[in-house]
Amino acid sequence: MDQQIEDNQSGQVHENTQLEPLPQARITEIQIKSDHMGKFTQYEITISDTQIHRRYNDFYRLHVALKLGFPGLYIPPIPQKQVIVRYLELLEGSMDDTIVKQRRRMLQLFIDELYLRPYLWNSKQNRMFYDQNNISISFHELPQLTYQQIVERYCELFPSYIHQEISYNMRTYLLEFNNHIANIKPMVENFKKMSLNFLNQKKQYQTEYGVFINFILPEYEKQLVIADRSRFLTESHQFTPEVRTSSINYDHNQLLLDLEIQELEVLSFLTCLDQQRRFRLFKDRAEERIRALQIDLQDTISDRRNFFEKLIRPNKNDEVLRLQTLLDNANQEVQFLQKIIDIVLLVLFNHEIPKFKSEKTNNFYRLLKIFGVLEIENAQRVENYWKPIIETDTLSQINLQPRKMLESVMIVNYDQNGQKQQEQKQEFQQVHEVTVQRTDSDPLDSQGII
Repeated sequence: MDQQIEDNQSGQVHENTQLEPLPQARITEIQIKSDHMGKFTQYEITISDTQIHRRYNDFYRLHVALKLGFPGLYIPPIPQKQVIVRYLELLEGSMDDTIVKQRRRMLQLFIDELYLRPYLWNSKQNRMFYDQNNISISFHELPQLTYQQIVERYCELFPSYIHQEISYNMRTYLLEFNNHIANIKPMVENFKKMSLNFLNQKKQYQTEYGVFINFILPEYEKQLVIADRSRFLTESHQFTPEVRTSSINYDHNQLLLDLEIQELEVLSFLTCLDQQRRFRLFKDRAEERIRALQIDLQDTISDRRNFFEKLIRPNKNDEVLRLQTLLDNANQEVQFLQKIIDIVLLVLFNHEIPKFKSEKTNNFYRLLKIFGVLEIENAQRVENYWKPIIETDTLSQINLQPRKMLESVMIVNYDQNGQKQQEQKQEFQQVHEVTVQRTDSDPLDSQGII
């Protein structure tokens, strides 16, 4: 099945050639503004040497407009308003500046993901977003699409999928992937919570460890050792402020943000697959209406209508025409829905699912690499701290006495144990001799009778 997906990735996505494609955009600056409602963040976006300014709500409206304009297709997620705030407050406390930077990264990722999908990047909705003259960005003015308009749009965007047949293996694979995504959603949430707990504990340990080696140990030595020449916890042996900061920080925010992005991508895929399920449900309902209309049409033609039906619609020919029109519309609706379902399935099967699987694999190993690098760097910092202390001559001389004391204690213990074993052996021999004498003198006593 995976090989079949790789073979189908060559299917080209048709771009609308009537307009020139939009160039790639970058968020170049974050500005904190204020109005009568309070402070807000404004993002400066550079596209084709032109700067536009957008707020988070503008990104949110664009995201909603794309979901309405491309139903059933995968729409990259944007950061939620409260999620990042909640987790960063649990980790760091007040993190206004960090929240803005993290949201900027996620919004830039949203822009990049749209750019990788030309049918979204060059869409009318996205062009409205980057229109310098369109300050209000009134996406609500866009008309709501009918099934026919959706089919026409998708046939224009994906012409190679118009007449491609959907195999049984494709439908089965999509169903299995749907179940897989639904199952991993709680796993991702649980992993994020456990990672947050681990990072909090790691941060607490790094903080206490830094305090111990930089303040407690030097102060204890200063009070304990009278001669200044005996000090080995000098300033050169302490962590520098930069090292302490990097050791304690442990890249919490970066790690949590990666997990947050992965969870949002899973939720976006679930939304996409749920829309596919809704299209199938609408199609089933339309087919039920077709069956009911066919029965009503047959009853009307055969003049088997009841009294009330004849009373409401007395003209038989008009009723036949009305039912036939409803039946044609229902059949057309089923055809449109089936075409939408097929094209969306092909886009998911050939493009989105392989990309999703590849990115998740790479992200997982990237997280492992982050953990590994941080642990190695932390171990190196600890080694760099303790190695010069251990190699200090003063400390080496101090270690000679405890070693001799330990050897003398071992010798004393050995002698005492040897003497004790000898005393126990003599006592055992005396008890044994007494027992033998009593046995020889009184046989009944040895049998336990007396």
